[in-house]
Amino acid sequence: MKKLIVFNLDGTLAESKSPLDTEMLSLLHDLLRIVKVAVISGGDWVQFEKQLLSYLPHDEQLKNLSILPTCGTKFFKYSDGWEKIYSEDFTKRKKMKALLNKLIPEFSVRLGGMTSIDITKPGIDKGYGIRKLQTTLGIPINEMIFIGDALFPGGNDYPAKEAGVVSIQVRDVNETKQVIETIIACLE
Repeated sequence: MKKLIVFNLDGTLAESKSPLDTEMLSLLHDLLRIVKVAVISGGDWVQFEKQLLSYLPHDEQLKNLSILPTCGTKFFKYSDGWEKIYSEDFTKRKKMKALLNKLIPEFSVRLGGMTSIDITKPGIDKGYGIRKLQTTLGIPINEMIFIGDALFPGGNDYPAKEAGVVSIQVRDVNETKQVIETIIACLE
């Protein structure tokens, strides 16, 4: 069996921008008892706190959980609290905002959180996040499974599949629950 199960957040573990339901939280907690898990999303850390982390029990199982906000440009692991392993933040973001304000005055340009203007470097996608999981955790891509709801060409999960990870397409949160139950049954 694989050593790492990677999930998309919205549309896979939770309805878009909503917290995980109690059944999904229980399944995810059970999964964390037996295998390493990573959750990757285009959203920032705050989204993970609101949808996932504030609802999971704060116990030893969290040491098996990796969080990859903004498609893996940030990486968090749990060890007596959440620890940022790396963060590839924009530098001189205020200067960029000032320049954009001049170039596109018909738009409102805002700095969101610590890292975003909702613009990323080329190639920053979930495939990038998968490769960062490989190098940071030392788990080969062929030892991972990615589960997402948009694994079709053009979907935001498709780059994970292109990175070579075994991928499971799910329709919705309920189908994800069935996949997790199956993985737990196979691993136990």
